[in-house]
This record gives sequence, C-alpha cells and structure tokens, in this order.
Amino acid sequence: MLCFLNRRQLLADLDPYPVAQARELLKQNKIEQLYRMKRGDDRLAYRTSYMAPSTIQRGRGGSQPRSYVHLLYVRRADYKKARALLTQEGIL
Repeated sequence: MLCFLNRRQLLADLDPYPVAQARELLKQNKIEQLYRMKRGDDRLAYRTSYMAPSTIQRGRGGSQPRSYVHLLYVRRADYKKARALLTQEGIL
C-alpha cells in the first residue's frame, strides 16, 4: 500500500496524456503507483485563454477555464527504476 511516507512524486503535468502513458507503462512493469489530480493555478489557465473572446474572459457570459495538475507517485524503493523506465521511453 502506498502512503504519504513511502512515496515520491515521479511526474507532474498539466497535460493528462503523458501521465496516462506513464501509468500504462508502470502498470505493464508491475510498479505500484498512485495517481492524483488537483486543481492548479487558475491564473495560468486565465493567461492561456487570454486570446479567447472577451465574453468568456473575466467571467462575463462564460466560465473561466480551470487548470488541473496531474500527479503520479511511486514507492521510494521503485523511484529509480520507474524514472529510468520513463526516461528510456521518452516520457520524462
């Protein structure tokens, strides 16, 4: 079982696709993992939507986009193996 004392963050990304590839690769190699998603900095999402129509910006007539950070954790004992595996595959 993975708990906060024996885990280490392997990957953090705003894009869910590299995290999904990493999860699948770790699953194939039987490395235990923990995936979390948390709400990120909304100022970053606001800056990326700066070129959107003005009705969407500033909350008039639409909702602001949300940014989410996708986090992937592995056991401390498996960290080096997982990092080498992801580096070899070009994910990191």
